[in-house]
Amino acid sequence: MSEQLSQKELQRYARHLSVAKIGLGGQKKLKQASVLCIGAGGIGSPAILYLAAMGVGRLGIIDFDHVEISNLQRQILFTEDECGQSKAALAGKKATALNSALTCLTYHEKLTLKNAETIIQDFDIVLDGSDNFSTRYLVNDVCAYLKKPLISASILQFSGQLAVFTGESPCYRCVFPEPPPAELAPACSDAGVPGVLPGIFGTLAVNEVTKLILGLPGLQNQLAQIDTLNLDINKFNIQARSDCPVCVKKTPLIELHPPLTQPNTAGFQLAAETFKQWQAAAKNFTLIDVREDWERAITALPNDIHIPLGTFNPADIELPKETTIVVYCRLGGRSNMATQKLIDAGFTSAYSLTGGIEHYAD
Repeated sequence: MSEQLSQKELQRYARHLSVAKIGLGGQKKLKQASVLCIGAGGIGSPAILYLAAMGVGRLGIIDFDHVEISNLQRQILFTEDECGQSKAALAGKKATALNSALTCLTYHEKLTLKNAETIIQDFDIVLDGSDNFSTRYLVNDVCAYLKKPLISASILQFSGQLAVFTGESPCYRCVFPEPPPAELAPACSDAGVPGVLPGIFGTLAVNEVTKLILGLPGLQNQLAQIDTLNLDINKFNIQARSDCPVCVKKTPLIELHPPLTQPNTAGFQLAAETFKQWQAAAKNFTLIDVREDWERAITALPNDIHIPLGTFNPADIELPKETTIVVYCRLGGRSNMATQKLIDAGFTSAYSLTGGIEHYAD
């Protein structure tokens, strides 16, 4: 990649060149930089657009998901007629349409221990906009192992946090050593998020990427927590933990991320096809919906009992322990947790509807 800017680039980045802390030298640094964006969702959408627009020379995008109608409230990269298409492929296409000089690499795959090191090592900086803790911890651990700077952004309802790790100690695990239990860490699909919030944190993340590339002061080894409801901002310095398994003790990645074992509810999963057979045969069972009220307004299964997961307590279910119970939610995550509670309480025939009502509808 040429370090010089073409006449077209000089015109394109005129507003950058006028900024004293960017100028011609800074724009050349942006052109030579490479950034990997983990996720093309709510945070990734604005991040990808701005990274492309501002002249980052090489951009990687990894996302294994497809566009759904429920994404469009916040994922501004996509349109209604693109539902069902690959997010990574669409994001790459739109990034290069915005800036034809951009070299864009897309990965329509899930980031795992098998591919993370190979993908991440080819980029200068990683921007993590993933929406789950398993990916977030994997990205941190691989970045720390490879000494890659990492910008981590996450959101929940009206709040979010942003942290910048330089690639040296400390790392994300120095702040949060272990992921919280699943019931204390709801996904956006469960807890909800205002459409504008990921846009705020996606652009803030790109701002930190920009400062890293230009060598400007930023949030390096700091954590910013922002409550957008009251616009309260708190910043904390991050200190390395002497017992950090990643950046201090250098624990092998395979030990930090062993192959997944089946959850306790694995034997209590009920495929949608089997459930439909039960319905057709008029099998005797109790059906429980653990979604929220507003979700039921969209669609619900007939003859069910509604108990939102937040208030779900097996002790309140006055049924014999041998009763066949089928629990469902939107995608299966909340029903898994409710089913496990039933099993722990002694119910012997509790099942979670695999894939939730969406898979059932499909």
